[in-house]
Amino acid sequence: MVGWQARGDNGYAATGPSIGYIYDRDIDGQTETICLFSSQNAFAAAQKHAPTIIQAGATQKITWKSLVDEGLTATGFGNRVSSYTVRVKINGVQKTGIAVPLRTLLEHDVAEDGEDQDCPAPTG
Repeated sequence: MVGWQARGDNGYAATGPSIGYIYDRDIDGQTETICLFSSQNAFAAAQKHAPTIIQAGATQKITWKSLVDEGLTATGFGNRVSSYTVRVKINGVQKTGIAVPLRTLLEHDVAEDGEDQDCPAPTG
């Protein structure tokens, strides 16, 4: 789960609120790592840690829908629950959230002036 850290005893400890899950899916023999974000918790964390990206007054629904519209979410699997969420089975348990390929999160754009457009590092 995202928001959890592995402990030495093979367990996990919360390092803050969980914002979703990371899991692998198989596509024609290729493994793709997917981040399934909790629509509420992940949005709250993004608002807190990236206020220049998720600006005051932005709604959860519009923000997540924009990811879909920009082609940043994973497609072709799970059951669509809304215009931006899917339901998938992770370790035999149904989970609902916004599916984003890990590779999408790790890629970044460079603005015309050469400045990195990654989200700022969380503070506090």
